[in-house]
Amino acid sequence: MDLLNDRVYPRQHIEQWLVEQANVTRGSRTWMQALKNAGETTLGGDTYLFERVSDTHYRVHRANAVDVGEVMAVLNQATSSRGERFQMIAMASVAVILCAFGLIGMTVSLVRHFILHSY
Repeated sequence: MDLLNDRVYPRQHIEQWLVEQANVTRGSRTWMQALKNAGETTLGGDTYLFERVSDTHYRVHRANAVDVGEVMAVLNQATSSRGERFQMIAMASVAVILCAFGLIGMTVSLVRHFILHSY
């Protein structure tokens, strides 16, 4: 039994395919993720994603596993670089604030010193 891309299948058909073809144990974490569109199922060089259309039917999305891996790597790289950029901006802001407080503290100390020792 083969699942075709962008086709709608009954839930029983998808469950049977998961057990027989993908060797997924009924009720397991992988099983739940596959049926809740939270995980992908890779079988024989293809990646399958199941989109719930109704209570009784799922739409199958099928793609080449290598291509999916490359796309996911690019997406992970893009999101991590954005996070690193935010982290650098936050650290630079903290450094500027600390320098400003240090400068203010030094200025106050010098002013107090000159005021106290001017008489």
